[in-house]
Amino acid sequence: MDQNYASASRSMDPPKLPQPAQRHSKNEWEALRSLITRMYTTERAKLPDIRDTLEKEHSFVVKQLKEKVRLWNLEKNVKKNEMDYILRKQQQRLSKGKIVKFRIRKQPVPQSKIKRFEKQEASRSEMLDSRGFLISL
Repeated sequence: MDQNYASASRSMDPPKLPQPAQRHSKNEWEALRSLITRMYTTERAKLPDIRDTLEKEHSFVVKQLKEKVRLWNLEKNVKKNEMDYILRKQQQRLSKGKIVKFRIRKQPVPQSKIKRFEKQEASRSEMLDSRGFLISL
């Protein structure tokens, strides 16, 4: 009977609360910045995968990774206004017979991505009337 009481009291222990995240110093973040940058921009890893790597390989538990990525201006996607600029520059350079290569945030922009954007823009413009309003199909 004592064993039943002991096992029952163990199951009645309050649940363990998660420990608060440790705040890392600026130097600790800077030491891992190149790894995070490489994984996020070059290898195109997702934030949960980067977080797992930092925890497993570096014992670096983080909660503010998304915020650091934003502060460091690490972005995978090329914004519409950047692609518009690239298209205009590409047309200018090609008309002069120049070689066309672009980089955004130190990352090369593949020609295939530029062509895809150009095709999407062409199909969008076909759906607009002369005043720029969307034509309903």
